[in-house]
Amino acid sequence: MRDILIDCRGKGLRDSSIALCKQDSAVFRFIPDMRRAEHIRVRPGVTALVELAPPRGNELRTAVLGLTALLIHKNPTIRGDAIAVLGIIKDQMSLSALKMSFRDDHPGVRGAARDALAEMGR
Repeated sequence: MRDILIDCRGKGLRDSSIALCKQDSAVFRFIPDMRRAEHIRVRPGVTALVELAPPRGNELRTAVLGLTALLIHKNPTIRGDAIAVLGIIKDQMSLSALKMSFRDDHPGVRGAARDALAEMGR
């Protein structure tokens, strides 16, 4: 299922990937894998999935741990992208990790952390 979802995003099949998430919201656990993907179309597609195919219940919580792990990734774009999705998810478990991102070396990552915390009302 993970590979199908990543392949759909990589091929630009937005509607198909959203339909897949609506059909089986358990695929939200693959969000960290998608944020780590090398293909340029995959990473931005994660935000669309979170916004356009909102899960029922707490399925997005399965992605929080993996997304917070990405906050130490060597690529600042991946760190910033993970922070943006954490801001959309608004799970309180990610607060301390987001606050630590204020110390990141990259100004874009620090800005993403400010935006995410603002999105969460913090």
